[in-house]
Amino acid sequence: GPTIGAGGIINNMTIGTSYTVNVSDGSCTSTESAAFTNNAMLVTPAVPTVNTTAPTCVADGTSTINPYDNTLTYTFTPAGPTIGAGGIINNMTIGTSYTVNVSDGSCTSAESAAFTNDAMLVTPAVPTITTTAATCSADGTSTISNYDGTVTYAFTPAGPSVAVGGAISGMTTGTSYTVNASNGSCTSAESVAFTNNAMLAITGTPVASVTEQPTCTNSFGTITVTSPTLTANEEYVLEGPDATGTIQTNTTDGIFTNLASGDYTLYISDTVTGCVSNSIILTVDTVTVIPSFDLNNACDGVDYTISVNNPNSNYTYNWYDSTGTLIGSGEYIIVTQADTYEVQATLGTCIATEYITINNAFCSIPKGLSPNGDGLNDTWELSNLDVKQVKIYNRYGTEVYSKSDYTNEWDGTSDKGNELPDATYYYVIWFNNDETTTGWVYINR
Repeated sequence: GPTIGAGGIINNMTIGTSYTVNVSDGSCTSTESAAFTNNAMLVTPAVPTVNTTAPTCVADGTSTINPYDNTLTYTFTPAGPTIGAGGIINNMTIGTSYTVNVSDGSCTSAESAAFTNDAMLVTPAVPTITTTAATCSADGTSTISNYDGTVTYAFTPAGPSVAVGGAISGMTTGTSYTVNASNGSCTSAESVAFTNNAMLAITGTPVASVTEQPTCTNSFGTITVTSPTLTANEEYVLEGPDATGTIQTNTTDGIFTNLASGDYTLYISDTVTGCVSNSIILTVDTVTVIPSFDLNNACDGVDYTISVNNPNSNYTYNWYDSTGTLIGSGEYIIVTQADTYEVQATLGTCIATEYITINNAFCSIPKGLSPNGDGLNDTWELSNLDVKQVKIYNRYGTEVYSKSDYTNEWDGTSDKGNELPDATYYYVIWFNNDETTTGWVYINR
């Protein structure tokens, strides 16, 4: 069957068949050659097939040679990976592209298709919750402090939503929630449980009244609270003016005493939470007190006057003599005779009374004195004139006597104690009302 082509190439041999060949020149033929056989072409291993598993939220991607033949040798480009039992490829660098071929020691396969292990999918962080305590004016609030606008938040139980920035709305106060975060591929674990507490309770508005207003005999008022009944840690608080400024009085029995006139604010306070109720305003009337005053009495020029010292324009003053007869109204009266006089000061319904006895209402400056020891006109009597100073001069203009705060001391002697002769003397008198008068006085022993 075989033939010989150019150059001695033997064609048409049957693979695996043993042949011999002889050669003839037409006359003689050689002996047979040694037997020879053409073996079939060597088998090249199949190109490796690599199965790649996608990454998950808990693991990187993986690659496996399937089918795997542990009698063959696998070579990776770039180098590094190894093959474990069942064809699992180990030691791949995440994100690096590889190819692999296989060799049986004689023949090597072509390179496989490129394959890569992707990194494990990213799981969002567990939401961190910041909760603000309830106050006296608002419910508690909750916020996702590590808020990420690229993820989706899911609440258990459902209902709340998250605004940009992480503020959580739609929570039912008193309900416990958890929340997770999802990026579409992976979902975080649940957050710690959180709850929004309801706004702190505030006791209702107090009911109270001014049960005692100031009177003529009591300058202070009383406020009494009638409801509501206090709960634990609560107390009534009253704020307002008193004689020293601002008063803040706390009580649990609801009775406030010794209150000066003015407007007071009353409310209920919780000593633990600091919450306060609505307040009310109560007014203690203007304090009506018994008028207080004192009297002056002295000569005013030639008139003897009884007057109120530092009069109060809010008071009404009425004057009476010892018979109870009304003799005048106003801040002063002029009297002409000795008597016991009564003055009444009135403020509203309150009346105060003072009495003053006048023994001598004489206000003229005497023209003479007779210092002879008979008990009559022995001194120069100016007691009622409110004198600041007196000076006495003889007819030659020489000062012979001087006295400050004079009443009735001059008995006809000089400053040196010498008895002055009977004669006419001249005086200058200065009064405490800053007026001055001059005149003469005669000594007649």
